[in-house]
Amino acid sequence: MDRRWVIAGLVALPAAGAYRMISRGERTLRTYEWYPTEAAPEDAPVLLLNGDLLLADGGTTYVPDHRMAGKGWGEVGSIDVVGDDLKVLPASVSLRWFSYLEDRFYAGEFTLPADRMEAVFAQGTPMPPPRSREPYRYLIFGMAPGGHVSVWACADRVVREIARFRASPTEVPWTEIIETPTPTRAEHIRQVLEQTQSAEQIALHRSPTWLALWDDYPRRLAWAPQLTGADPKGAILWLKGLNGERDWADLADPQRGGEPLPPTLPMPASMRLIWYAGGARHSAEIALDPVETVAAFRKLADSGRAGPMTLVVEPAGNAATVDVFLRRGELVYRFARKNVEVYGG
Repeated sequence: MDRRWVIAGLVALPAAGAYRMISRGERTLRTYEWYPTEAAPEDAPVLLLNGDLLLADGGTTYVPDHRMAGKGWGEVGSIDVVGDDLKVLPASVSLRWFSYLEDRFYAGEFTLPADRMEAVFAQGTPMPPPRSREPYRYLIFGMAPGGHVSVWACADRVVREIARFRASPTEVPWTEIIETPTPTRAEHIRQVLEQTQSAEQIALHRSPTWLALWDDYPRRLAWAPQLTGADPKGAILWLKGLNGERDWADLADPQRGGEPLPPTLPMPASMRLIWYAGGARHSAEIALDPVETVAAFRKLADSGRAGPMTLVVEPAGNAATVDVFLRRGELVYRFARKNVEVYGG
């Protein structure tokens, strides 16, 4: 029975890990309970015109289209629950969208990496105690300035990059956006952008320096997090990467019970630190400046020093703030342009 309804954001779903096997000729395909959704940066919203998915068994579904995307890079957007809950993974995706920040249409058709998707969905992801494992529930299709396309698998809070592509500019009649002559194209773009940004912020995000950061955001480097100034027992660091990924580190057990973080990680956009001091639980939300982050990681990565980099998080003795450093050998960089909010105590 076909079911269809629209849900904004995350949805409550049945028990984790549901799947079944189906046969297609000589191939046996595993099905999973997953849902496609769209994403775009908060400062660069897009309107997705089409998001067509061809499934591995020849069936079709779609990324929710004719929707404004802009909740954040790598974040779950809108969900259309349609058809069977269990379905095979997609083989390809066709996307067509309008970038408000750039006043430009993009389009592209991309073949998805079947083996990588299958491995990610089959394995699921470890989670901090007391939960041991979570399945991936969503495939997120992200669209960013310059035609950058990212595809992620998303579990409860973990987001894993599956693939990256680059779409090409294209021409689309403006009537696909607005059929009436008013507001004008320029007026409509300004109205959309000014819903979340000031005129100064819009100018900044349109600058060549800012747009060029999108070429750096996908970069992965060899680095690991470390806690100093506090007992690492029970301490967890949630990491949000500039490439849209999210993962966590056990600061007392880098091996995470046998499933360590990958040897290379994205540069961090933000972090959430949870630690214990004075018999109390503390947490801190740490937002980094992307320009500073890219420059710092690039400088230390290209320094020629031996060994991996270490990102050090150091709570103050009174737990009132948290400092952040990047270290490689004797080189140390202290992040200055960060916003830290501490809770608990």
